[in-house]
Amino acid sequence: MEAKWPENSPEGTMLADIVSEVHEILARRGSTLVLNGALNPDFERNVVEIMNEVIASFEQSEPTQMVAVEYRDGLRRTAEVRATERRHPAESLMAAEVLFGVALPRIIEHLDARNLSPTDVATVAATLHQIIWRRFPPGAIAYVEFILNRLSAANLDSDLRVSRQLHDGIAHVLAIALQRIDLASIAPTPDALESELTSARAQIVEAMEAINGIATDLRQKVGSLQLSEALDAYIQRVPSGSAMIDLEILGNERSLAPAVLEEAFTITLEALRNALRHAQARQVVVRMNWLPTSLKITIEDDGTGFDSTSERNSIGLKSMAERAIVLNGQLAITPRPGRGTVVTLTVPISVESE
Repeated sequence: MEAKWPENSPEGTMLADIVSEVHEILARRGSTLVLNGALNPDFERNVVEIMNEVIASFEQSEPTQMVAVEYRDGLRRTAEVRATERRHPAESLMAAEVLFGVALPRIIEHLDARNLSPTDVATVAATLHQIIWRRFPPGAIAYVEFILNRLSAANLDSDLRVSRQLHDGIAHVLAIALQRIDLASIAPTPDALESELTSARAQIVEAMEAINGIATDLRQKVGSLQLSEALDAYIQRVPSGSAMIDLEILGNERSLAPAVLEEAFTITLEALRNALRHAQARQVVVRMNWLPTSLKITIEDDGTGFDSTSERNSIGLKSMAERAIVLNGQLAITPRPGRGTVVTLTVPISVESE
């Protein structure tokens, strides 16, 4: 939406000053609403709409009507876009606060020719606040709902993965064991009987080990541990016949919010499980790089890798991607057919997370 006033009009000059100052403050704060030196066009359009509405309300002498937050068409799509752009709703709310602080004195100055009374000034502030409030909080609420839905989907995907392991793996092994027992019942010789029962026992032992593995995975939590401690504890429990796993830590490890900690741990474990169970890796390196504003976790294996789109859409990989979105992070999976796979998770670290 374009401004209703010419650029050289008092209103046009006021709008340009507001946009310029808000841009400067957001850039100074390192806001994601400023990219490559330019203000986010959606946010700038919102600023123009807000100023149009505020000035129009006084030109038409309309009374301020305080309304509840309303959901508008397209909010769900807006939330999805923000999640894809890794733009946390706190950014929009912070920008709304900056906009209010910059715009209010400018608008009062613009309207001061009307000899505003203290009541008029309060009305200007209330009107500006109400118009801003109608736009920004609904988007933040929709974003939270979107993230919660993604988290629910990730948890469902995890349940489906366990279900598939039980059905395709353990149920299949037990079926073979039962078949061996049935064959033993009609074995023509004692040696044949012993052979079939030995095979059945081996299948049952294999199934029990798989069940124990799934139960161990389901119990994995960070709890009161640091992330590196939880990962090291998991690595120590990996069977000796599996791949060698090295854990490298770069930078100074910091405390994370419990929810961030658990989700990052879950994603890392899923990547490790994929390397150990599906990629036939001989060596896996888990590298935690603690940067000033982010944590970068890289899981690199020397396994078979993959090059099929069907594998990229598997339950485990989809669950990892959904959980990364919940963290407002970035997940990159780089398959190198025949040379392994590199999984990189980057999680932003805010002051609140430490």
